[in-house]
Amino acid sequence: MVKDLQGNQQVIWRVETDQAEETLGILLAPDGNRKQQINKMRQLAIDWVEKLKQGTLSRTEMWTALQTTI
Repeated sequence: MVKDLQGNQQVIWRVETDQAEETLGILLAPDGNRKQQINKMRQLAIDWVEKLKQGTLSRTEMWTALQTTI
């Protein structure tokens, strides 16, 4: 247990050292591994490409988007 800014008791949960939790927008694991963050970023990139394919951009515009976004 730990007190928050208002003085209320909060439960601190225990996780395995290789289990990541989202902190400041990224997945961090106590042991420093980045597996879950890499998987998340890979999936975001795949989703982004699928959305890009559904758009109306030319091949040149798609290439520019890829080079300047990722």
